[in-house]
Amino acid sequence: MPLDQALELFAEGINLSKYCNQCLEKAEHKISLLMADGELTEAPPTLSGGER
Repeated sequence: MPLDQALELFAEGINLSKYCNQCLEKAEHKISLLMADGELTEAPPTLSGGER
């Protein structure tokens, strides 16, 4: 694989990793809000992005 292509794929991987971490942080934040009073409440119908 040429170096240029490898660097492009590496950069894409870094960007995907950042995106996934942001999604996880949002999900963790929503969970902590749901559990803030010490009781698990029903989750909202959809998470950001329309996925459950």
